[in-house]
Formats: sequence, C-alpha cells, structure tokens
Amino acid sequence: MSGFKSLGSLGLEGNGRLWARSAIITVGAALLVPLVLPVLTRGMRPLAKGVVKGGLLLTDKAKEVIAEAGEQWSDLVAEVRADINAQQAQTATVEGPSDGAEA
Repeated sequence: MSGFKSLGSLGLEGNGRLWARSAIITVGAALLVPLVLPVLTRGMRPLAKGVVKGGLLLTDKAKEVIAEAGEQWSDLVAEVRADINAQQAQTATVEGPSDGAEA
C-alpha cells in the first residue's frame, strides 16, 4: 500500500460526483469570465456615464442653490445692519450730540 490515501478513505465516495461537477463549473466559469467580462463592461459604460452625468448635474444645481442662499443671507445681514445703523443715528439725533458734558 502506498503512502497516498484513496478517494474512498477521504470520505469523497458519495460526494465525488458533486465535487467533480463543482470543479468543472469553477473551471468553466474561470474560462468564460475573460470572454463575458468585456461584453458586460461595454454594456455598463453608458449606464456608468449616465450616473456620473446625473451626479455632475446634481452637484452643479446644489452649487447654484447654495450660492443663491448665501447671496440672500448676505442681503439679509446688510439690511439688518442698515436698520441698526439707522436706529443708532436716530437715537443719537434725538438725544443730541454727546460731547461728554451734561447740562
């Protein structure tokens, strides 16, 4: 008897066919992938371009919305500052010049 174990001693008697079928499927898939992958990638390219295009359009629109919001915020801050300055000027006019001396 040799030093090698037979398939029967490995417990593969009943599963031998399943193991062989799995091996054939694996080798077949490995041989088909290089043939099928380029076809799939060619078909996926327009989809990928569409996704990228949609993302760019969405990003551009978001930039526009953010710029508009920033402009409106700046306008609001400028309006409030103008109101505060006008109110301070009116208060200074009503109270009179403040030269530090009281009458």
